[in-house]
Amino acid sequence: MYDYGEPYGFERYLKEYGTGTNRLRTDRLAQVGALKAGDILANGTHVWSDPREGGNGSVFLHLDIGGGWFGTWFDVPARIPIALRTADNKKPRVLRKGDILATGEQIFSDPVENGKGLTNLVLAEGEYRVSIDVPTCIPIAILTPEDNAPKALWEFHKGK
Repeated sequence: MYDYGEPYGFERYLKEYGTGTNRLRTDRLAQVGALKAGDILANGTHVWSDPREGGNGSVFLHLDIGGGWFGTWFDVPARIPIALRTADNKKPRVLRKGDILATGEQIFSDPVENGKGLTNLVLAEGEYRVSIDVPTCIPIAILTPEDNAPKALWEFHKGK
């Protein structure tokens, strides 16, 4: 099972960054490892089981998509912030170049869907770029003023 302790907010996220815990959670978003059975993603998808540890920095997420009575397990990068359903029920908008994810990384180029159910994101953090594939059905959370995140998180993508 995937269990790296209790979820935490933005302040602790800035201290934990790079440790591999990936447990950021607020009312509006959660990293994959901070999700739990019963959560509802911003697109209305339900989380059926607690996340399980995947391989190479990923977490398996069990959602009520496809698979009939049994749902489907998705391999999701652990660092990705996922948008949760909120009281106002706003759908997340389409990601684009320049957006800042709720975890502080900036989208370096427009996301590209590969036609096989994955969206490729190129993320920037300072001088570094990382390319990751995320299941297209996963709503990604971008940083918004409503998050009341520390100023340091808004500048995070520029490097330390």
